[in-house]
Amino acid sequence: MRSWLICGVALLVVSGALRAAVPSLSPGGAALSVPTQVEQDARVARARMVQIWEALNLYMNEHNERLPARLSALYPTYISDPLVFHHPGDPDPPPTTIDNDIPNATNSARISFKSPLPLGGWGWQSVCQPSVIDNGSENNAGLFVNQLQPDGWVTDPPNAISDEVARVIRARSNLRTLGLACHAYVNDNREWFPNEVLNILSTGPLACPGYFWNPGDDESRPEQIDNDLPNVPNSARVSFEYVAPRTIGFCEPPAIEYLFRDNSPANNGGFGRLAVTCWDFQVLWFPECAGDTNLDRAVDLADLEVVAQFLAPGKIVEIWEGDLNADGVTDLADAAMLQRAFGSNCGMRLGREWSHAK
Repeated sequence: MRSWLICGVALLVVSGALRAAVPSLSPGGAALSVPTQVEQDARVARARMVQIWEALNLYMNEHNERLPARLSALYPTYISDPLVFHHPGDPDPPPTTIDNDIPNATNSARISFKSPLPLGGWGWQSVCQPSVIDNGSENNAGLFVNQLQPDGWVTDPPNAISDEVARVIRARSNLRTLGLACHAYVNDNREWFPNEVLNILSTGPLACPGYFWNPGDDESRPEQIDNDLPNVPNSARVSFEYVAPRTIGFCEPPAIEYLFRDNSPANNGGFGRLAVTCWDFQVLWFPECAGDTNLDRAVDLADLEVVAQFLAPGKIVEIWEGDLNADGVTDLADAAMLQRAFGSNCGMRLGREWSHAK
């Protein structure tokens, strides 16, 4: 059986290589209209936008909560790679260094992206507006503009990605932000974790209530945060439970592995939970049914085809495009995991187990 599966993966990879473009799949399996290369470039750009956003946070933490006067001030202390400022779909050539802030100019910190934030002023005065956006839609073949919102990604038009993927992208972004805010709290409070999630509201960007929300949650997006009760409207724990211990202020697996996770798999259609790690703020996916890439609650040949379809070195993918070990790519490690899960029951888990608060 195992050798048959390995051969099957190889055959499907060859057949996939003959296709001119591989469409993205929504969890229901419906093909999306954005060309593959445009979609992949946009995903790389989103990851780079997050790096710029995180660098802005680090800069403010070290400059009395003031934003830099120019994006170029982030280079090279907070962003060492000039490519972070470049969208791979941008027709402008990639920068080799950063030496100016002229939009769309060579070696500019604004060669591909811009920030609507009040640069040079106090940070996060208008915290619910986009933090980093594309200079224009030409970066994405004229189809849409990437925006990094304080509470997640937004693309225009909405059908650039499926609704399901958009919700999870936003939830992942929110969880990572909660992890970073918790780390900032620990850094400013003698290495102690907060007793309540409400306490991390003192970190500027979290004044935007949407950070505490998973868009797949039945509860509405909070308009304000005024309590700390699980699954309650306008709560700091409306969608995510706080699973860090209340006493120690350092990450030491297995004593503490995760800071926050979904209150329930129902936030993600019942298919699994998201959690943010304590030590590196990575957001991991824990499926209810391991190997079920197309979310049909069966591990079968359809899942084998999904893994093969997205199998490519370094290709950034979403959690239901064959990335079974949640490392951001679909590769032979995922094929091996699918092989082990093939035909198994849906109780098998992938990735790290919950160390506490199950």
